[in-house]
Amino acid sequence: GWSMGAIVGILLGGLVVTYAGWRYIFLINVSIGLILSIIGLRVIKSRRGIPGCFDIPGASILFFLLLLVSIASYRSIFEGLSQSVSILTAACLLLLALFILVEKRSLEISSERSQCPVIDLGIFGNRYLSYSLLSAFLQSVGMFASSFILTLYLQGVRGLTPLETSLLLLPSYLISSMIAPIAGRLSDRYGSRIPASLGISLMLTSSAIYALILNPGMPLEYIVIISIVGGIGSSIFFPANNRAVMVSASSDIYGGVSGLLRTLNNIGTLLSYSIAIAISSTTVPREIALTAFLGERVIGGIEAGFVEGLRSSFAVSAAILLLTLILSIQRGEEDLKHGNTTR
Repeated sequence: GWSMGAIVGILLGGLVVTYAGWRYIFLINVSIGLILSIIGLRVIKSRRGIPGCFDIPGASILFFLLLLVSIASYRSIFEGLSQSVSILTAACLLLLALFILVEKRSLEISSERSQCPVIDLGIFGNRYLSYSLLSAFLQSVGMFASSFILTLYLQGVRGLTPLETSLLLLPSYLISSMIAPIAGRLSDRYGSRIPASLGISLMLTSSAIYALILNPGMPLEYIVIISIVGGIGSSIFFPANNRAVMVSASSDIYGGVSGLLRTLNNIGTLLSYSIAIAISSTTVPREIALTAFLGERVIGGIEAGFVEGLRSSFAVSAAILLLTLILSIQRGEEDLKHGNTTR
């Protein structure tokens, strides 16, 4: 499902940005959101669950924490590590500490475990689950940064339009859509640790290759092949790691763990863009890196310097994915017969 959605998204996005402008991309999100809201109201039936309470203090703190993370990441793209970004980052850390304290207190006074706290911090006592969640977060930071950096290169250095960039990257998504269901079945049969670690290894390989050999005249055929390697890695990792998260969570916290997984993925993706821009702009002015992402070509004899910054970004991405690989391997074993995991 994710791969098929990505195929439609990358093609539709390329068409819209090329022929209408990047601002119209948001109309797609609004339209899809409205349609899915209507479908959800009609199709999804309510079901009476276990009576519980709502953690208003924890939910409020989490809301402002995520809001500040979004603002800090957005401003860092344009300002770098400015004074205002530093203050926002410090505020995020303080809110995170406050959130943990509130959630611990909420868990202690709750009559039913995980019914009241927004996040049951007790789940992090399960190594298999916590390592799987952290792997998902770091994979989002590392691999989504790679996709973003590659877009900067193809449009800013090679002069491709957004549509041409989309078509060049399309084969990796097509192949991923065919492999993902197979990878999911293999995870059900053999467990999640080996497939997830294999997927991370392939993504790490693609980022490392770019960090080593990317140059202004690199044959586009190489880009297609390397992106396929990374795409295959993603298609193996996602079903395996998602399964690892859900199989290691008890049935009464499926919803909370699933929401936490999605939140970590979104935060990781947001941070990946900030990291990519921050590192890429160390060799050229930040304004040039931003205009490259909007489809304008880097000119004026600074292409080599810009590519050097992109290679540094890929190197950081590879380092993050290496850490993800270590966590994936160290997450523990799974008892396939009884559905238990190492805690």
